Amino acid sequence: MLYKVSAGKCDFRVSLDNVENELLGGGFDEDFDLLALSYNAFGEIDLEREITAQTDCLTGLAALSGNKSATVFCGVVTDIMGIKHISVAVCHKGKLVDIVDRTSNTDGDEYAVSRKIKVYAADGARIGVLVDKDALIEKNWEKLTPHCDCVLAVIKSDDHKVANAANLLSSKFSVPSVIVSDNSVEWKTV
Repeated sequence: MLYKVSAGKCDFRVSLDNVENELLGGGFDEDFDLLALSYNAFGEIDLEREITAQTDCLTGLAALSGNKSATVFCGVVTDIMGIKHISVAVCHKGKLVDIVDRTSNTDGDEYAVSRKIKVYAADGARIGVLVDKDALIEKNWEKLTPHCDCVLAVIKSDDHKVANAANLLSSKFSVPSVIVSDNSVEWKTV
């Protein structure tokens, strides 16, 4: 099921479901310019197997973005040679353009972190991406909001309280936001 979410200049379609069957069938019937997918979209992705074409999750996302001439943001858990990341894959018009990794590890779990939060130009808007619990850190919002038209936070959690906390934090900033967790979609317009 696709939700329609409007946040400022950004009209997202959002899915909280596993999307492997949709990708095998050629993608969603509905048109969109921006699609956000929760971490439910796929199981853990082995990047070595993706690179050697033994699996095709990321290739399927890239193809979907090409078929729709759109940008797709998808929560993914990746593993490459035993190093695991909580990330968001970004595909634009047929190409995988980036995998954005979480920059903090507030829970002390097994996942590695990166150093950069990022902003992407898509559909005439600049979209800042916060990965998982990075959306709960006010400093990240402070860094992103001056440089983007919308903040997309994709959170790996089925706890409504986490998405609600991110949405509450977003209210301190005058930029629209879309917060996608494993079982909810929250958004704020300005």
